[in-house]
Amino acid sequence: MGFFSRLFASLKTPTVAAPQPSIPAREDICNGVDVEINRNLISGYVFAATLQLRTPLRVLNRDGEVHRNFDCAPPEFTQAQWEGCWVPEVKTWAELGLRGLPEFEPSSSASDIGVVSTDGLYLSFLVAMRTIVETSVSIESRRAALLSELARPEWAEFLTRHGGAESVVRSYFPRFVDSLRLPSMAADELWANGLRTASEIMGTPDDVLLSVRGIGPVRLSSIRAACACAANPDTAVTDTVVR
Repeated sequence: MGFFSRLFASLKTPTVAAPQPSIPAREDICNGVDVEINRNLISGYVFAATLQLRTPLRVLNRDGEVHRNFDCAPPEFTQAQWEGCWVPEVKTWAELGLRGLPEFEPSSSASDIGVVSTDGLYLSFLVAMRTIVETSVSIESRRAALLSELARPEWAEFLTRHGGAESVVRSYFPRFVDSLRLPSMAADELWANGLRTASEIMGTPDDVLLSVRGIGPVRLSSIRAACACAANPDTAVTDTVVR
């Protein structure tokens, strides 16, 4: 049983006819609690952005915003359900008339690297990443800016948990060779040998590709098929940033 359910089970209100809901059902509003019935326990809604590298800046910048007007729905900040949602904000013990009790203060939240502190540092890290990748300059310029930003000491823990700077960069700008589903050593060897685009790989003789560790006849066939179907055969790195 979740925290909200336990709280509402222990602080039940007298049974009354439920008023007509003033806030419509929406995917970005948590529907696990009947706010209309439990208004005496809820002070409003707070927006929780999904703490992931892929979350757009327009959503991350809204994290923590509060909506206390029960007569109208909170604003819509998301374009997809996974980006974030509005969750009920429980009143403090003092607001409930129970003075002297220690207040419940969440110390951690979920993210794409597991549990992180609610001190806002990981949110700041994500905002820093998205501020760079959502600009309109070239991929190479953004990659260089990312690597420079990732070298800052305050991001060291997050960098380690993400698997290193190159892993973060590739989450936004994956290499074409990584789309071929090869062992990492094979993809890295192709890249190091200058075979980075579908056109370059298609123009390479079979015996050269078969000399790469991790590439055999079966993989070679799948590589040729993938390169033949590549939408942008001369592109080495793809921009996957969604704004």
